[in-house]
Amino acid sequence: MVLGALLAGRVIGALPFGVVIAIGPVAGLAAALLMVVTIWAPSFGLAAASFFVMGVGPILWAISMTTLRQTVTPSHLLGRASAINIVVAAASFLVQSVVILASPVLRLARQPRLADRRAEAPPRSWCARSPAGRTRPASRAHPPPSSPSAGPPTW
Repeated sequence: MVLGALLAGRVIGALPFGVVIAIGPVAGLAAALLMVVTIWAPSFGLAAASFFVMGVGPILWAISMTTLRQTVTPSHLLGRASAINIVVAAASFLVQSVVILASPVLRLARQPRLADRRAEAPPRSWCARSPAGRTRPASRAHPPPSSPSAGPPTW
């Protein structure tokens, strides 16, 4: 990101402005595809390249979009335009956090309707046939406490 921010002026001067704006989304897609490739070809270099592209591309997009907004907005309205941009961004973070917090609750509320004995059968049979299904628990060095009020373990 820092390198992208340092090079933003030169990149914006060297490339057409529309191309610079398109770099962010294209770089995000390219970074995601690079990271997906590491599933089949695990490589530190590919992962590092993915993170690099994910940092440089979107920062160029952010700088170019801010430049565009400041260019098309009359100077006496720049403060208002920036404030609206900040409020919209903050609201989107708020909505995003509410969705993230609510998703487990919604999932658990739907769980009883989704549970079906037939749906549970394949995983059970798969586990029973796998070596993991036949493993026995290791003997414990310390027996578990006899009651929940015994307190935390002291190891």
